[in-house]
Amino acid sequence: WSERYDREMEDIFAIQDEIARAIADRLKVSLEDGADTPLVKPHTENLEAYQLYLKGRALLYKRGPAIPRGLECFKQALALDPDYALAYAGLADGNTTLGYYGLAPAKETMPQATEAATKALELAPDLNEAHMALGDYFYYGHRDYENALDEYRRVLEREPGNARAIMWIGWIQRRQGKWEEAVASVEKGVELDPRNYSEIADLGTMHMWMRQYPEAERHFDRVIALAPDIPEYHRRKVTLYLHWEGSRERARRALQEAAHRVDPARVLVGSPTLIRLFAHEYAEALDRLTFGSARVDSAVYFLAKAELGQQRNQTQLAREYYDSARVVLEGRVRERPVQFAPRHELGLAYTELGRGAEAIREGQAAVEALPVSKDARQGPLRLEALARIYVTIAEYEAAIDQLEFLLSIPSPISVPLLRVDPLWDPLRDHPRFQALLAKYE
Repeated sequence: WSERYDREMEDIFAIQDEIARAIADRLKVSLEDGADTPLVKPHTENLEAYQLYLKGRALLYKRGPAIPRGLECFKQALALDPDYALAYAGLADGNTTLGYYGLAPAKETMPQATEAATKALELAPDLNEAHMALGDYFYYGHRDYENALDEYRRVLEREPGNARAIMWIGWIQRRQGKWEEAVASVEKGVELDPRNYSEIADLGTMHMWMRQYPEAERHFDRVIALAPDIPEYHRRKVTLYLHWEGSRERARRALQEAAHRVDPARVLVGSPTLIRLFAHEYAEALDRLTFGSARVDSAVYFLAKAELGQQRNQTQLAREYYDSARVVLEGRVRERPVQFAPRHELGLAYTELGRGAEAIREGQAAVEALPVSKDARQGPLRLEALARIYVTIAEYEAAIDQLEFLLSIPSPISVPLLRVDPLWDPLRDHPRFQALLAKYE
C-alpha cells in the first residue's frame, strides 16, 4: 500500500488501471478476463470532461439546490465530448431527481431524463450507470417497480457487488410492503458502501417505522457520526425517542446534543411535532430562523413558521404563513402528476385556514392516488396527514379509523408518539382511542 505512482496527470486512466492491477495482484485476485483487458474504463479520453463528470456526481449526491449545478457540469462535459455516455447517465439521474422532489416541473424533467438515459444506452449498451439511470426513471418517474427492478437486476448480473443497485432493490421492496426483505437488501448494500450516510439514515427510519427501535438508534448514531453537520439526521434521532418511549426527556437530551453541532432551529423546522413540544425552549433560535438560514423546502418552512405562530397564539401571523404554504402547494399540485402531487400537505394547509371541506377533499384524494397497497412508504404518510386533518376539524371517529390502520402496519405512528404529541389531545377521553392505545401498547 506504500507504493508511489509518479505520472503525468494526462495519463490518469492508465494510472488508475495500474493501481487496480497492483491491488489485485497483492490480494492474489485472479483476473478472469486476462491481463490485457482494462480494469478501468474511462469512457472518455478528455480529462476535463472526466473531472466535470465527477464534480457533477458529487453535486447530485448533495441533493437540493446542488442538483442544477450538477446538471450544468454534465452538460459542460458533453460539450467537450458529445459521446460521453457517463455524462448522459448523470444528466438522466439529475433530471429524474429534480422532477421527483418537485424542484422542477416533472412534465419537463422526466422526458429529458428518459431521453438522456436512452442516449447513454445507445452509446454504451452495457453501461451500468445508464441502466441505473433508466431504472431510476421507471422507479421515481413512474413508480413502475417491475421495469425498475429489471434494470437494477441487469446491473447486478454484471456487477454483483453494486451497492446502489442492491439498495435500490431494497427501497422498491419497501414500497411493495416487503419490509423484512427490504431491510435485508439495504443492510447488504450498506455493508458494501459503509459511508453512504443518506442510505444509513433511511435504513434507520425504516427500522423506526417497523418499531424496531434499538436498531433504528444504532443506525442514527452511525449516520450522525458520519455526517454530524446535517440537521435532518439529528431530527430523526430526536423523533425516535418520541416514537420509542414517548420520552420528552430523552428527546430533549438528543436535541441538546444536536445543538452543539447544528442550529437547533434547523432540527425543529422539519417537524411540526417537535415544534409543538420544544418551541418554547428554543424560542430565540426559532425567531432567528429565516428561509435562507433554514435551507429547507419553502412549503416546509412556511408550515413550520405557521405552527410556531399557533404555539404562541399569534393567530393572524400563523394564518399568513399557512396561506403562503397554500400558494406554494397549489402550484405544485397543478404541475405534478397526480400520484406525486403533495395534496395531503395542501390539505393540512387548508385545515388550518378553516377550509375543512377542501382539506378533506385533498387529503382523501392524496390517499386514493397513492394507497398503501401501491406504495407502503408514501401511502402511510398520506394516511397520517388525513388523520391530522380529521382530528383538527373534530372528525374524531374518522381520525381514529386512520390511526387504527396505521398502528397495524409499519408507519410513522406509534402509541408512545400518540400519547406525547399535543396534536392528539382532543382524542384523550375518547373511549375508542383509549382502547386503541391499550391494544397496541
